[in-house]
Amino acid sequence: MTVPQGPNQRWSLDFVSDAFTCGRRFRILCVIDDRSRLVCHLQWYLDETAQSLIHALRQAFMKRGLPR
Repeated sequence: MTVPQGPNQRWSLDFVSDAFTCGRRFRILCVIDDRSRLVCHLQWYLDETAQSLIHALRQAFMKRGLPR
């Protein structure tokens, strides 16, 4: 995998999960620019679906533009 030479060339996606004290779990989608390490988008979910993930990525694209 090549190293991006500038910002907005490649993004990484990852989920972080944890639980409330009551035991209910939640997840956070993190979209990060690989070069600048800036967070392009964060979205939390109690019950994520494919549609909610697509919506979160569309929001990131609208805010930052498409990665190369």
